[in-house]
Amino acid sequence: MKQLQQTIRGLKKNKLNSSVIILSLAIGIASFFLISVFIQRELNPESFNPDKHRTFALQSNNPFGIVGGFSTKMVHCRYGSAEYMKENFAEVESFCRLAHKNAKRIKVSRNLFHDQLIVLNTSANFFNFFNYTLLSQNAESVLQTKNDVVISKELATKYFGKEQPLGKSIQISFKKEEKEYVVTGVFKKPSSTTQINFDMVSLFEGERNSRYYVKLDSPFSKQKMEEKFEQLKDEIPIFKVDEPNQYSLLPMNDAYFSSMRGAKWENSRDKADLWIAGIVALLILGVAIFNYLILMKNSINDNTKTFTVSRIHGASNNNLVLLFMYKILAMMFIAIVLGAALLKLFLPYFNELMMTTITESVFLQYDSLVLLVLLLGMVTAITYFFALAHIKTQLSTTNIKGINRPFRSKINVLNIIQLTTMIILIISSSVVIKQIQFIYKKQIGLDKNVMEVKIPLAYQNKIEVFKKELRANPNIKELSLAPASPLSGHMIVSLTYDDGGVEKLYSPSLFSGDASFVKTLGIRILEGDDFSGISEVDKRKCIINKSLANMFPNQKLVGKSMPGDPNKTIIGIVEDFHFSSLKRKVEPAYIEYSDKGPNILVKAKDGLESEVEASVAAIWSKLIPDYLVNLEKLDTLYKNRHDESKNFIRLIGSGCLISIFLSIIGLFAISVDKNIKRTKEIGIRKVNGAKVSEILIMLNKDFVKWVAMAFIIATPIAYYAMNKWLQNFAYRTELSWWIFALAGIMALLIVLITVSFQTFKVARRNPVEALRYE
Repeated sequence: MKQLQQTIRGLKKNKLNSSVIILSLAIGIASFFLISVFIQRELNPESFNPDKHRTFALQSNNPFGIVGGFSTKMVHCRYGSAEYMKENFAEVESFCRLAHKNAKRIKVSRNLFHDQLIVLNTSANFFNFFNYTLLSQNAESVLQTKNDVVISKELATKYFGKEQPLGKSIQISFKKEEKEYVVTGVFKKPSSTTQINFDMVSLFEGERNSRYYVKLDSPFSKQKMEEKFEQLKDEIPIFKVDEPNQYSLLPMNDAYFSSMRGAKWENSRDKADLWIAGIVALLILGVAIFNYLILMKNSINDNTKTFTVSRIHGASNNNLVLLFMYKILAMMFIAIVLGAALLKLFLPYFNELMMTTITESVFLQYDSLVLLVLLLGMVTAITYFFALAHIKTQLSTTNIKGINRPFRSKINVLNIIQLTTMIILIISSSVVIKQIQFIYKKQIGLDKNVMEVKIPLAYQNKIEVFKKELRANPNIKELSLAPASPLSGHMIVSLTYDDGGVEKLYSPSLFSGDASFVKTLGIRILEGDDFSGISEVDKRKCIINKSLANMFPNQKLVGKSMPGDPNKTIIGIVEDFHFSSLKRKVEPAYIEYSDKGPNILVKAKDGLESEVEASVAAIWSKLIPDYLVNLEKLDTLYKNRHDESKNFIRLIGSGCLISIFLSIIGLFAISVDKNIKRTKEIGIRKVNGAKVSEILIMLNKDFVKWVAMAFIIATPIAYYAMNKWLQNFAYRTELSWWIFALAGIMALLIVLITVSFQTFKVARRNPVEALRYE
């Protein structure tokens, strides 16, 4: 009890120091713990699946070659490939096929739901194969007929309330059909990270190419299997008969991080996300610990007289450290409680930021608790050894009289490292923001204001009426009918041409549209002509982009046959337009004529986009009353392709703000402590005629030196890191010098504003107050 009372008195003695230590530790521990748990989960996907180490994604050579930066491998495989393996290779225990459909509308009894859901088409063994939890029926019996569907627990509650969903009818409208299903099961979505994202599961039908997963008898059978793939490559079903596709196996963990997987139902993660998240976590924890150590050192200095007396009475250095540790452990306990509250507050924002689903219960799992214990153990160990080293060098018997050692300006390594971290984060945030602004403002060769109206296939007979009503609107400048806009989707075709007797393969992207397609999208024609609008003539013609033309230098392509397709004549060359992320160069592409839908591209007159959107919505509600309006601007589609970069802004920006906040409260506490120790010195200087401005300069000059040193250290580190990050983009902003200068100025202003409030008060103080008792 006596020790507890002493600890409480110690905490109250310097409330500012104690409060900043507690707050720094709470924020640092909460941020680091949250991000570490996220990384831990992401590095161990499918942790609920006991068979994941012997489960592999089947992949084959890409028959299209390397297109737009894609891999030479692909995970979309030929029908019959895994079937052949199961029949002929003893190592293959089972396999599962996966494809999907996007639901456009759900009808349950008389109720309509416009949920955009993922309906996964799978083999009948899906739930056994991947070990997902079924809340009803046996995993072997839920998918037996083409009309069976298994739905998530959330959907069962939404559609049927408290009623039993099994046996109930559910009607699903897809892009090309409407189908009635019977609910045969309900599944529970896993709380752990999984690479398969789905809301409903139905039986795979037909002999279609698809994704395949293969389960082997042992994780060590992989090499033997791939040797057999090589030996029997002529027998396993492949995409192109004239080019045998060698198959290989991708471990399930690796599949989660593979860039080859891009379907809507496939969850994946770029490992760069985890690296950046980890670095941000370490930087925040570093700033928090530096704050903690700096203020802890101040606390030890404040107790020098007490420690000296204790040493005279026989206390060892170790005894003194343990005496000090009681107070530190009390602050750590309070910091943990506060950190838990902050963790709960941060969690929803973090889940949205990193597109994850961490729940509070995750932090109580064994792995998370071990991580927390290790983190707290590390902080405790750092505290003990830091305090021991400082007490050994600090104590002196002369201090028993309360004589303070004269203040000496010296390099404070901890402060400089803390400020270095803050400057690195400021520079990183600035570069990422500049790159995103560059992306959003970049001219992409398409009019970003064009709207894409996606008509449901069930209402294809309304397209002409829809177009007619839109043409009657004087606010609309251009209209075009197309299968999709360039940012919504395209085909990749494989073409072969003769180059001086050598057969060469290339894989351009293919777009289709009517005679107004190029004009509506604002694509600039560099050479030749646009489509004429005469269907019979235009269907034998095509327009190529500049990148495709550059593949055939010094050749006059306009008027000649399309290389690899003698049935198409090139009538024009257009400026390159972006249809994928700016991380990749514009790929060779061509446009062929098509007057088929189902999408209508609409270009409004300048400044009248809102009026046109309202007009589209009104026509839609009249012609297609039982579907929600499906309209998107190309600008929105384009920005969606760079969502991951937006997340970097928010993640690094959040880390930067937290770092700045921790630095501010730490610097403020240091400033207060420093000014208290120099109160008498300031009083003497003022009595001898020192001005307020001179006092301010004297008190702030050390902080300015720290910022200068931190800036010198931070600049090359930040330059290297950001230069590496920008290399991910084929089109990127410049790493301008002013970003670094601005970061240095911002850091200096933050420091000066933080400390000047306190130093100004001290500098204006009446010197009589400081010297009254001297």
